[in-house]
Amino acid sequence: MALAELKKFIIERRQVSLDEISRHFHADPELVESMLDGWMMKGRVVRKVSEGMSPSCCGSCGGKRHFWYEWVS
Repeated sequence: MALAELKKFIIERRQVSLDEISRHFHADPELVESMLDGWMMKGRVVRKVSEGMSPSCCGSCGGKRHFWYEWVS
């Protein structure tokens, strides 16, 4: 996974979870987070946290904390 591919994926999805990114690129979530850290420090990516189930949640997560990422133009 290249940074350019990750950027494109986030922009296309508008708001994407760490799990979605990890699955899409077949990458460890910790690796994805480390790649996103640099952009977050530069203010290019914003991480949002949701507690519990989101409206579109299937319930399989048990209501745990989710991280969502957005690209900031």
